[in-house]
Amino acid sequence: MLDKEKSILIKPLRLLPRVQHYHWGLHKKGSLVGLLSSEKDDTGPYAELWVGAHPDLPSDVEAAVPCNLNQLILSYPNEMLGEKVISKFGKTLPFLFKVLSIGKPLSIQAHPDKLLAAKLYREKGYPDDHHKPEMAIALSEVEMLCGFRHLSDMAVDFSRIKELRESIGDDLLELLIKRTNCENDKILKELCNKLLNLPPNVVSSRCASLRDFLLTQGKLCHRDSGVLRLLKEDFQNGDVGIFFFYLMNLLRLSPNNAVFIPPN
Repeated sequence: MLDKEKSILIKPLRLLPRVQHYHWGLHKKGSLVGLLSSEKDDTGPYAELWVGAHPDLPSDVEAAVPCNLNQLILSYPNEMLGEKVISKFGKTLPFLFKVLSIGKPLSIQAHPDKLLAAKLYREKGYPDDHHKPEMAIALSEVEMLCGFRHLSDMAVDFSRIKELRESIGDDLLELLIKRTNCENDKILKELCNKLLNLPPNVVSSRCASLRDFLLTQGKLCHRDSGVLRLLKEDFQNGDVGIFFFYLMNLLRLSPNNAVFIPPN
């Protein structure tokens, strides 16, 4: 017979997921996260359902002895994870399963590899020291920015749109147009640094100007249409992430489509 404490290890274990109420989520009644959650509060947005052992929001385990999954793994690592997982990843669950209900645009995120994540965690207050590969599977149609476009495609848009030209300057634009392969990484870093360090008042002014420019155009390409929609509906005061629409690949996923984002 197992004692009362170890009886919690009888498998399968029922996990009770937890919810992140980020502002971009949907109202509980219209949210898959709200439908799957056991939470009763319906006043705030339901954005992400977390199933896993992340220290910030570990799943609870339904059992006679109350605990969460993180505590259970720490107490019984071999029984919960097995020797192979522990030898490769340590005494931690090496993935986090999420369901997202998206009502508004999410922030742009970086996906460091293991070495960089550890360095950022140690020196810059990064949330944890884990690398961040991700797989996303669409449950409904969704658009996303994923990875960087070829520099030649960026050069076309930065040349034709005044607000983008002004944001990076003539010298960097010339580098972007006349690039050589050995300069690609350097140019990409310079572009990101230039844009991310624009003063807020400059970002706001140029976004307003970009909105006015797009409104005067005839039939817009899909990328321009998405930018205009965001500037009219979600970011009337501008946001530096708008400019990254012209740096990153724009994907439209249909239900059951998937994308994998490797570290870095």
